[in-house]
Amino acid sequence: MRKMAAGFKQAVDNLKLKKKMTFVWLFSATVILGVALWGDYRMIRSYNDTLYAVMVDSMNYALTGISRQLDNYETLSETLFRSSQIQEKLTQMLEQQRLYTADYEKLRKLLLTESSQYDYINYLILIDETTGNVFGDTAKAVLSEENKARIIAAAEEEQGRPVWITEYGKDSQMILTRKIMRIENLGKDTLGTLILNIDIAALIRDTGVSEQENFRCVLVDLEGNPLSDSGEYTNEQIRGIYEELKGEKFSVVNLDGHRYFAVYREESSGKWGYVYFSDYDQMYASIHENIRSIAQIGVLCFLFIVVLNSIFTNDTLKRFGGLIQKNYETELRRKRAEVEMLETQINPHFLYNTLQTINWRAKALHSTEISKMVESLSQILQMTLSNRKSCITVEEELDLAQQYVTIQQMRMEGELIYEVFVEPELLTAMIPKLVIQPLVENGIHHSMDAMQEVMRISVDVRREGEEIAVFVRNSGSRFPEDLLAKLRREEIRPTGHGIGILNIDTRIKLTYGDAYGIAFYNEEGFAIAKLRIPFETEGKTDV
Repeated sequence: MRKMAAGFKQAVDNLKLKKKMTFVWLFSATVILGVALWGDYRMIRSYNDTLYAVMVDSMNYALTGISRQLDNYETLSETLFRSSQIQEKLTQMLEQQRLYTADYEKLRKLLLTESSQYDYINYLILIDETTGNVFGDTAKAVLSEENKARIIAAAEEEQGRPVWITEYGKDSQMILTRKIMRIENLGKDTLGTLILNIDIAALIRDTGVSEQENFRCVLVDLEGNPLSDSGEYTNEQIRGIYEELKGEKFSVVNLDGHRYFAVYREESSGKWGYVYFSDYDQMYASIHENIRSIAQIGVLCFLFIVVLNSIFTNDTLKRFGGLIQKNYETELRRKRAEVEMLETQINPHFLYNTLQTINWRAKALHSTEISKMVESLSQILQMTLSNRKSCITVEEELDLAQQYVTIQQMRMEGELIYEVFVEPELLTAMIPKLVIQPLVENGIHHSMDAMQEVMRISVDVRREGEEIAVFVRNSGSRFPEDLLAKLRREEIRPTGHGIGILNIDTRIKLTYGDAYGIAFYNEEGFAIAKLRIPFETEGKTDV
């Protein structure tokens, strides 16, 4: 992620100013458009969450009533299971293989009376296990022999526990069945099969759940097949809604060009569920209109930005260009002034003429050593006074250092060993004036402080890639750690009377940039000053 961010930043930084301004305008418009779309999205989510909460509240109320009613039917089946009259008459049938007409009528009336106390029961019948006789509302109980056998078999598997059968949902009916077991012998004998047929469509309709703001509730099995009346919706549509809702608390379903906001809840027994949905076309049309309006505004913003960019960018760029050019020239003059100011520290004109007078007088007195020292010093001053260039060749800079060393060798009477190592191709390379000589002077000064009998000073000029590296080594002393930083913070006061090393480092950085300059370290008994500048030949640079 950081690499991607860095790459993006670099790509933007490399753009031209005009493209940067265009990018900023377009990026701002994109952000505004994104925020608007995000706000619209949040509004839709908020509406959907609110609609979901309303539907769930309504659904919970309705489903609680439905579940309570279905529980009542199971209670009814339990009451009939334990009825002494039913147990007595069916046991009689089991033992005597017969039942009087009066007893038959008593069973029929008992079942009709019990079923009449409950709503939504289409019929309630009891099938005798021994003879296969049917008791109850036989006029309404239209069951094929095949379906009857399947119901009896389903009840047989549960051995007296109530069983809900939903495969008749296409007729908006549900079957509750259970075996009647003989209580006297702890349920070892089966006496009959109880069957209740429930009008589930009427039960759901009367809860009022399908009349609230176009809401509709459909009972489905665990495969999404409708078990109750789905009104104008086909079974395929209901199954499609069910499939979309799998694993979701709610969903906006698109079926046959219409959108529905749907919720699914599974019944507590886990045998069936409820699909609860409402028309969403009107809300979707409103959402679509909002998005279209935002898109239109976004297009207008982009067009406005293009026009605004074309009007103001060129004029702004001209102004920026003038300011940049003016700032560049001012900065260039400032740098040159700083370099010249630094160089004035080492340009005492009157000394040159004075030294010439001293040299004539020494020759007149036949003082060869004094004359040679004065001539070396005069050449040093002549090179600094007559050459106003800030950069000279490496060869000229080494000659300047050699003149200074000549003076010091005469002064020390052979106690100073000076060596120079330079690659021939580097003699014509350009280097800021007076950067090697001050380092040699600094090395001699610190070696003298160390009270050595013989001082060793060496200058090594090398090429390192596209850079020149100059190593000035002196024996007998050590550089403190972080010397330059301590000099800048004035924790160490500079010594000597020549050009300070801060002066050299400052001039190099002003000329080439902060990536170049001087470093100081100690190695194998030598204090080493390493100077780094770009490799440039005469004619390529002149600051």
